[in-house]
Amino acid sequence: MKRAAFLTVTLILATAWAPTLPAAQSEQSDPIVHQPLGGAALAPAVVIRGFLPSIPAGVSSDVTGARHWSANIRSVPKTLDFGVTMTVRGGAATGPMRTLSSMVVREKRLSAPGDPNERFALTFTPQVLSPTYRLEIWNGATRVFEVNGVKTGGAVLAGNDAICDAIGKSRSVAMGVCFVTIGDCSSLDDQGRFNWTIHRSAPVPWVIPSVSQNAVMGDQLRIIEETPSSPGPVVFRKVSVQGLNLREMVLMDEVATDTVPDSHLPGR
Repeated sequence: MKRAAFLTVTLILATAWAPTLPAAQSEQSDPIVHQPLGGAALAPAVVIRGFLPSIPAGVSSDVTGARHWSANIRSVPKTLDFGVTMTVRGGAATGPMRTLSSMVVREKRLSAPGDPNERFALTFTPQVLSPTYRLEIWNGATRVFEVNGVKTGGAVLAGNDAICDAIGKSRSVAMGVCFVTIGDCSSLDDQGRFNWTIHRSAPVPWVIPSVSQNAVMGDQLRIIEETPSSPGPVVFRKVSVQGLNLREMVLMDEVATDTVPDSHLPGR
């Protein structure tokens, strides 16, 4: 039987301090169980608050043997050096776990401090077990850019959400009206290759500094491991999401399944 766990999250005002949360409601028998990380405060709907200055905090999701995990992650920055790190751990269905991959999202200043024409970008830095990965940029249903052999650990730059740039990044962060929303999907294909798919709410310019300084417009970034992570079957067992210098972070529409949707396989 196909196993699935679904969690739909709404933004609520009350925050509850608790060491653990009750199991999320599931269509079948495998819930996603959440644990707070780094002193974070979790509300029952996976609203994460209580961030201390420069100390990562967040939530760990126990996904019990999934091959696909996705969530919409909404972050409200407190300072201009904010960031989010997503880490997937797993291995065989039982036994020791290891880190399969991580994605670090940080804010990067592109202009000098005090420059009235301030410019910022989000940096996406993937770590995969393969020494290289394939990178694709999509705009809707069209693949607009692709390159093989990108070395792991290099950053990809992306434009900010429109509301952050509309009134200036510094001002919007100070006012608490800058929201950064990232749709994240992590999958293992049938060959055991790890895939990251990052969705943006609207097309933004992407720059891959190790390849070219030319920007490519798109609403989706795909990272595809070029070598399988393991010679044997591998599954996800824990996914952690931690934020840095945030007012709050919300996990919405979280899903973990043991099958991978066709739209998240390479060469879709």
